[in-house]
Amino acid sequence: KKGALLAVGYGLQEINPNRLTADRIRLQAPLDLLNTKGVFGVPEGTSIKVSGSGVGGDGSASGGTCFGDSGGPIFLDDSNVVAAVTSFGVNGNCAGTGGGYRVDQPDDLDWLAMFLP
Repeated sequence: KKGALLAVGYGLQEINPNRLTADRIRLQAPLDLLNTKGVFGVPEGTSIKVSGSGVGGDGSASGGTCFGDSGGPIFLDDSNVVAAVTSFGVNGNCAGTGGGYRVDQPDDLDWLAMFLP
């Protein structure tokens, strides 16, 4: 679903051959949900495949997630529901598709329940 997810993180904002840029500010990136099945060799039912929606949280045209965003939440739509956590990218310049680990797994839900009233 287009624009169904929102990644939040402190990762790199720019990559080029001469420098890496990472300001210590929290950014948001709208993501398109491409697949909820196993992707890139990750077992079926445990990951999602995402792509940047075209405009990053810093107003750039790149969108998506990058190095340093790993472990950050991927929210469902405009809610506070964490659908996944940023897990991996598939290329060295933070473009194209990436993946997130789904947090609806039974062992994760059991662990999270220990901290909820």
